[in-house]
Amino acid sequence: MSDPLIQLFAHLLEQHGVPHSVSDDSLHIPPLALTLKVFPVHIFESDLGVQVTLAVEGSHVSWPDEMIDTLLGFGDDVVEASVSALSNWLYSTFIVLTAFLAPQHASAEVYTDEFSATSGGKTVKWKVFASPLQTVGNEVDASAVRDGLSEEPPYQQLIPLFADQELSGTIYWSKVFAACRSDQEVVGDCWLNNEKWQEGLDRIQRFAWPPSEGMRAFRQFMVFVREDYSPLVG
Repeated sequence: MSDPLIQLFAHLLEQHGVPHSVSDDSLHIPPLALTLKVFPVHIFESDLGVQVTLAVEGSHVSWPDEMIDTLLGFGDDVVEASVSALSNWLYSTFIVLTAFLAPQHASAEVYTDEFSATSGGKTVKWKVFASPLQTVGNEVDASAVRDGLSEEPPYQQLIPLFADQELSGTIYWSKVFAACRSDQEVVGDCWLNNEKWQEGLDRIQRFAWPPSEGMRAFRQFMVFVREDYSPLVG
C-alpha cells in the first residue's frame, strides 16, 4: 500500500488529467519521463500550514540530480493544507517542467525568455522557463507584491547572475522564496541545482516590501536550458 500522501497526490493528478502510475514510495509520470518522491509533511500547527518536500527524478539526457522542491500549503486541516501545497507544485514546478519537456502542452502562464552566456570562452544561447509568480498574504498585500515585481520578476533578476556562472551543464533549475513577516523580518532562500545560491538571494532581497502589518511572501520556480538541448530519454 502506498503512502497516504502519495495517494492524495495521485488523486490530484487524476483530477488534472495528468497520466501517472503509483508505486509504494513514488509517482511516475510517463509522458514526461519523471518520477516523483513525496516526503513526510511538516506541520505548522499555529499557522494551519504544512510543508511538503518533493524530489523530482528524470531519465532524460543530462538531467541534473534530484530536484528537491519544498512547498507550503494552508488549510483548515492537514489534508486541506497538503492539497494546497501539492496544488502549488502543479501550478509552478510541474507546468515549467511540462513547458520544456513537452512544449506542445506548454501553459500560456509560463514565462519564457532567451539570453546568451559565455563560459570557457564560448558564447552559448540559453532559454529560461519560469512559473507564474506565487504570492502569500491577504488580497491587498499579495496584489501589492505582484505590482512591485511586475516590471522585473525574480527570474529576470536572476538571469544576469546565472549567465555569469561557469556553466558546464545543459539544464539548471532554480527556485526563490522570500517573505516579510508580520514583525517586518525578511527571510528567504534561493537555490541553484539543490545548492544555496547566495548571490541570487542577495539580489532578490533588495525587493522593497510594500508596507503592511501582515505576512506577505512570493515564490518562483525556473529552469535554465541550453538552446541546443533536446530532452531525449537516456
